[in-house]
Amino acid sequence: MGFPVIVRSALLLCLLVSFSAFAQPSLVVSQTEVWKIDPVGSIDRIDYDFGGPGLQASVQGTTGPLVSPDQKRIAFTRDNDLWILELATMSPTRATRVGRSYTNQLASVFVLLTSWSPDSRKILYYVEKGETEDPDSTGPERKLRKAPYGDHIYDLETQNSLATFLPGEFLAWLPDGDFLVKKGELESAQLMRVHPGDKTGLPVVAEPGDYGQVELRADGKQLMARRGPEIVRIDLVDGKMSVLAKGTWAEFQWPAYSPSGTHLSYLRQYPLNIRGRYGRELLIDGVSVYRLDKDFSCYWINDETLALLVYERNPTKKRAWILVDRKTGKEKLSKPVIEGGGSK
Repeated sequence: MGFPVIVRSALLLCLLVSFSAFAQPSLVVSQTEVWKIDPVGSIDRIDYDFGGPGLQASVQGTTGPLVSPDQKRIAFTRDNDLWILELATMSPTRATRVGRSYTNQLASVFVLLTSWSPDSRKILYYVEKGETEDPDSTGPERKLRKAPYGDHIYDLETQNSLATFLPGEFLAWLPDGDFLVKKGELESAQLMRVHPGDKTGLPVVAEPGDYGQVELRADGKQLMARRGPEIVRIDLVDGKMSVLAKGTWAEFQWPAYSPSGTHLSYLRQYPLNIRGRYGRELLIDGVSVYRLDKDFSCYWINDETLALLVYERNPTKKRAWILVDRKTGKEKLSKPVIEGGGSK
């Protein structure tokens, strides 16, 4: 006996919605490039100039592009200022006007992009001063310009920026609006939860450590981080910490959650037979699924597929994208990168 028409239609609709969510493409950033990757096999670079080959980065942020969590906009820098690209129309909007190029007498002023808010409505950025010394000149040092140096929050709705203060190194923007920062140096540093504008915060976990490469789960209740030679997981509700992996310095790196937060990954660096060279291994939920005698970056596309951007040591060889199945580690697709491209 067959299903009634209404039931069959409802089942078909559920299947179509599920498949649509499963096959939805994801935007990922590599240096100054943004890629659109579909888990069924389509890999395309966004044809837009997000700042060219040059990239500046520090603990305050980067001049490279940042994709909003809802995947609808890309923040980037141009003319030393913050710009926002609407992907639906590919139309850019200038959000700040503080940037200045350097001259023989004056230092530059430029914006570093720090983070999108989890709701994609705000952007945290940092106004930075340029170098005052010119190694190619024997003349006097450049003078600093007057500018609103420091942290700012840009609101997309009001199109205004407000200065804020972070009492430590930014690590993550939490769903309730608070910031996660690292306060202190190296092994004595503390993870702190800070409300925007506050000069002090509350400890997140009792154990100090050199926390870095922090990855926040989508619900904001848990995070992973590199802590010296370890990969740790921290519950932001009760402050409990567990060690997921422990090795030598820099052996385990770049923890990441799958989009739903149900799976986790991190990379392991291992020595090759050639002195000074290393390969990389991808571990998912603590199990090794993929190994390569080359360096690669890793991105979750959906809960079943990861994209690896492989770098060649030989400059005459091209980079390549590889799609890997989460369960089996088998390659679904391998595609060389065509260099160049990017228009304004």
